[in-house]
Amino acid sequence: MSWAWGIWQILRGPAAGPPPQQDRNTLRVRVALYVAVAAMWLLHAIASWIWADMAVIHSAVMWVVVLLFMRVLDRDREYTRGAGVLGYGGFTVIGVLDLVGRPVPGWAETICGLAALAWTVLILRAQGGDDRWGRATVAYGIAALVVPILLLLATLPFSNEGSAVEALGVVSSVLVMIWLARSAHDLAVPRHQAAVQTTLEA
Repeated sequence: MSWAWGIWQILRGPAAGPPPQQDRNTLRVRVALYVAVAAMWLLHAIASWIWADMAVIHSAVMWVVVLLFMRVLDRDREYTRGAGVLGYGGFTVIGVLDLVGRPVPGWAETICGLAALAWTVLILRAQGGDDRWGRATVAYGIAALVVPILLLLATLPFSNEGSAVEALGVVSSVLVMIWLARSAHDLAVPRHQAAVQTTLEA
């Protein structure tokens, strides 16, 4: 059971005492982040015959995460929201069209992928300047972007082997799940600077 405890130590985020009082927006985005983690896990754990259905569900959940995340950010809301909606909203539409047998041009998936990547970069930038998220959380998010690229370069000689591509996808998904889970955990701790500002405004 030591491996399970090790994973829990990674995901649990900062230690805390009694549960703090949270506003509705924070609670909602935390729930959405946990659901996104579960959806991503199911996407890789279920049988292949329902993989397409889960891919649509995962994209839809991430689209909700995009919308809810905007309510707890302080800057770059318009650009971040636009990139996230185009990326994950686009993937959701593409997935639904694929399920009903409607053809989708390849460039559409490329655009959505770049938009989702831009959203992740903008979110990490916002987290890096926000005291609610710890350095470890941001580090896992950066690793989720960088490590797959490095692994892809390392596995280029074996690019024709399905096992190498599959392993690359698993590593990327694990890092993303850890980042999403830690992002939700970190929000359980009250924000020190924002708390003072909110009190003054009230």
